[in-house]
Amino acid sequence: MSIYVACLASYNNGILHGEWIKDLHDKTADEVHDEIQKILKSSSIKDAEEWAIHDHEFDINISEYEDIEKVVQIATLTKKYGDIFQSVYSYYNDIDNTIESFENYYRGEFDDELDFSTQLFDECNLYLIPESLQYYIDYEKFSRDMFLGGDYISFDCNGKTHIFKTH
Repeated sequence: MSIYVACLASYNNGILHGEWIKDLHDKTADEVHDEIQKILKSSSIKDAEEWAIHDHEFDINISEYEDIEKVVQIATLTKKYGDIFQSVYSYYNDIDNTIESFENYYRGEFDDELDFSTQLFDECNLYLIPESLQYYIDYEKFSRDMFLGGDYISFDCNGKTHIFKTH
């Protein structure tokens, strides 16, 4: 995951000056700030101080003036949890709630919501419903009600459905 940092003094003078800062998930915020200072010092505009993020490789909205600590944290957590982290973060728009969801409410990766609902129903009722009656169970309606009722939420990512219990 990378961001493109531009020198605003150069930009305001019609000069495009900036660099990609790569592998944010392997850097600290201080290291990124050091790289930004190197970009500013290499500017043709003397005493350049201001910068902005003009491009990024995130699947979420990153503003020009996003806090670097937050950007590094999102990159690090995306590496830890996978691409689905950014989808869940976009839903909550809060890092702490997103982490809590992964640590306490994540139910796993499934083919779709119906796959999850069917598995959950079968696990809960494995020995309670006689086999002769199991053919009458409408898993699709059960699944629809689970998700419409707000008990669970799903996110699609890379061809799989990730299920979270709601808080």
